[in-house]
Amino acid sequence: MKRKKLVVTLLVLAGIIVAASVALRLVLTRDKLLALIVPRIEKAVQAEITIGDIGIRFPFGFGVSAREVAFTKALPPGKTLRFDTERLEVKVSLISLIRRQPEIHKVEIKGGAIKFSGGKAETRAELEGIQAEMSMKPEGGAYGMEAEINIHSTALINDSLQTRLSFNDLWIKGRLGSDLDFNALEVKECRLGMEELLSVGLTGRCDDLRGRRKFSLRIQSDGGEILPLVTRILALDLEKMVPALQGKKLEAEMPLDIRGGTWAFSVDASGELIDPASIVIRGELELENVAVDPRELKLPLKMNGKIAFSRENIRSDRFAVVTGGSAAALDFDVTLDKGSKPEKLSFACNLDIDAADLSPGLNLPGKSVKGKLKADLRGGGKRPTLADLFPAGGKKIPPPAIAQAWKEVQLEGKINLRGGAVISAEDPLPLSELNIDAVIKKGGISDLEGGFLLGKSPFRVKGSMQGIFPAFAELAQTVKENPSSGDLGKLLDSIQNAPEISVEVNGHSFDARPLEKAAGEKNKPAGSVSGKEQSKTGKEPQDNILVANPGTLLMLKKTAFQARIDTIITTKMVLYSCEAGGTIRDGRLNAYPVKLDYAGGKGEGKIDVDLRDPRRVKTRVNLAFRDIDAGQALGRIHSMGSLVTGRFSFKVNGDLLSGPGINPLTNLEAAGNASSSGGEVNLAPLMGSVSQLAGSRISFLEQINYRQWQGNYLIRDGRFSTNDWKIKSPSGDWDIKGFFGFDGTLQYAARLFVTPQAQQNMKDLSRYRDLVELFRDDQGNLILDFDIGGTAKSPRVQLDQSRARKKAGEKLMDELKKGAGDKLKDLLKKKD
Repeated sequence: MKRKKLVVTLLVLAGIIVAASVALRLVLTRDKLLALIVPRIEKAVQAEITIGDIGIRFPFGFGVSAREVAFTKALPPGKTLRFDTERLEVKVSLISLIRRQPEIHKVEIKGGAIKFSGGKAETRAELEGIQAEMSMKPEGGAYGMEAEINIHSTALINDSLQTRLSFNDLWIKGRLGSDLDFNALEVKECRLGMEELLSVGLTGRCDDLRGRRKFSLRIQSDGGEILPLVTRILALDLEKMVPALQGKKLEAEMPLDIRGGTWAFSVDASGELIDPASIVIRGELELENVAVDPRELKLPLKMNGKIAFSRENIRSDRFAVVTGGSAAALDFDVTLDKGSKPEKLSFACNLDIDAADLSPGLNLPGKSVKGKLKADLRGGGKRPTLADLFPAGGKKIPPPAIAQAWKEVQLEGKINLRGGAVISAEDPLPLSELNIDAVIKKGGISDLEGGFLLGKSPFRVKGSMQGIFPAFAELAQTVKENPSSGDLGKLLDSIQNAPEISVEVNGHSFDARPLEKAAGEKNKPAGSVSGKEQSKTGKEPQDNILVANPGTLLMLKKTAFQARIDTIITTKMVLYSCEAGGTIRDGRLNAYPVKLDYAGGKGEGKIDVDLRDPRRVKTRVNLAFRDIDAGQALGRIHSMGSLVTGRFSFKVNGDLLSGPGINPLTNLEAAGNASSSGGEVNLAPLMGSVSQLAGSRISFLEQINYRQWQGNYLIRDGRFSTNDWKIKSPSGDWDIKGFFGFDGTLQYAARLFVTPQAQQNMKDLSRYRDLVELFRDDQGNLILDFDIGGTAKSPRVQLDQSRARKKAGEKLMDELKKGAGDKLKDLLKKKD
């Protein structure tokens, strides 16, 4: 019986529900639904809504289905929002509505689209292919919501610029909560993503949604490969839409190429949406093994570290950059202004560099570098100051502004270099084992001290370079403006930020012979072309070495130096205890005093070098030497130099021209005088032919013990000339005129004048009494004239017989021939 009552009751309820459903459908027609629902939604969103079709679902739950739903809403300032969807379906628990705790089983949008347009930028956003689902149910005095949104494509379009930035497959999936009044919203768990490039987690909450909308939000990425994301961004047409990039290519503006690595980030934000100025943002970007190739350096780098950022600053602790076995650890803090632009920077940098790692990226053809560099640097300054340190981006900074920037910047630290070297197979005198310690402070280098090997010889150096950085910055700007300028003199004159350089160098020895050999090889094609003639040939060197080396160029601007080298070795001479002090001003070197020991004696004087044109280096010397051992000095200069012994004093005043393609010896012009108070001249190797004519050796001609030697000389056109060498000796006085050439040629006229008193002590004369008589003048003075020619390797000496023939006459000559034998006959025989 009870069972029958239950069945009857269920049937009655079913009938009531069916009847109610039919009645509801008959009452809530499409038009009535539109009239009932649309005004309420329009009021909620404050926009006009159009619906193509609408229906309800009952009794199993309560639902509304709509098709072709669209509305347009005006947004300040001058923007509009339009929403379209092919289908909108809402399913709500009927019982929850009765209980006044609505439970939404499902809100579904299919084929939706959102468009933002208008505004000053005239850029509109279009979201197409929106698929969304949402549900909501009560949870302990609040509402819990779940939502999932997929957007097939998102595009930013500017019709006037004809640009379109598009992204595909954006998605959002999350779990949210709200209070019963829908005045607070909590994002409990939410994930956002774009294509396969980006996935982030989102948590937070917003209170007082009808008022100040206070919020706190955290976004954290899963991390991922950075290269696909960068590649995707570079593929976007940002150049026309971003004002700073207009007329440029984003890829071309990047200073480096990204090759790989991973990245991750997190962001925390809080504040009041009604007051953007109150919003506080904190975040962190983490890079791991991010491989990049700087375009200027052309050197593969890897970066690791974290960068923290906010609206106020960007900073990092121990951000690491690595290449090979080299590393740099960087701490920095960038203060931002209210416009989020850098306002102030402070940094600390620790470098541990193996120069061999940098060598491939330094673009040094045929050369490589090595050495270990350690540096500990710190500094900082305001944005305008930092921008003026090294002008970039085509911006021209006046030199005084560059100098002021380096005064204001707080840069200081220490550097340490060990085992530095520049390696080149073509370098005749390599620099190696460079060990330097120095202090950097306010645009300069101080307390510089260290050593190096030049060739195989050790050197020590110390000094300072005040103002070297502003000078270098100005020079870099000048050369960039005129990259093809080869006028070193004008370039030096134009530098306003002159560095104050002071250098002291001490060396064991300097062997210049490899440099001489290399210069000789380089000069071979030019032969003996002089500097003047070279300008006519047009064979000017292509490379300006000094302009290509800014460090050398700045040394030529304003430098004070002191140098001491124990030994300087050249092909022609060896110098000892060489000391020089002086200055370099705008490419003009003035060394005074110059002191040195040479060939057992000492020299002192002044040397001026004009380096303003590296193609034609002009050197002027004014030196005085005393007590110079002739054998030591001349023996290396000329093959005949060993014939002379004794100590000389001499002066030299002259000019030397050198440079690529110029033979210095053929461009040496000098004049001076020389004197000696005693010595010997061994003429035996030269007097062989004369002794042969006389029948035996003539000792007073072969060995001269002189008591005085003096005269002037002139060096010009590759010749060492004299017109008044005077040599006084017990065996006679010599008067010598002529020259020897640096090419080995000889041409001298020598006269021996022997007084009667001197002849009394000459035993050889008695053997040639009749012959000698022919060469005496009316006062009894013996006068012999010699012509010296040939080459240094094969000299030729001839006795001038013209005076003897004139004096004797033909008859006397015949008589003498009979008494003097065959050799005398040959002597007086007329030359063919």
